[in-house]
Amino acid sequence: MVASIRDLSYEERLERIHLAMLKKRRERGDLIAIYKAYEGVEEMDWSNLMVWDTWDTRGHGKKLKRSACRRDIKKYSFPYRSIDVRNSLDEEIVNAESIHQFRAKLDIKRYGDGTAQA
Repeated sequence: MVASIRDLSYEERLERIHLAMLKKRRERGDLIAIYKAYEGVEEMDWSNLMVWDTWDTRGHGKKLKRSACRRDIKKYSFPYRSIDVRNSLDEEIVNAESIHQFRAKLDIKRYGDGTAQA
């Protein structure tokens, strides 16, 4: 806690130090992690966490499929809570050629205010 802004509300403190709300920062981080998983940037076995939808009917062809959850732990995992947001992204964002392009396009299109920089 910064002493000079401790009496301000949460939103005012974030505005003062130029940060987005935690919800936005977490969502952005989740989307970046999913991009890395899909593109193979990170060497991990994602098969237990994400199921890719192979149908290309609307939007982009890199959608996640919602699978049944038997336990709460999966329900609240980052891929599961990000499925709707990920699937609603523009094709231009999802088909970015690098992680840097993905971040830049995501920040412009989804977080146009530029405050989601984490």
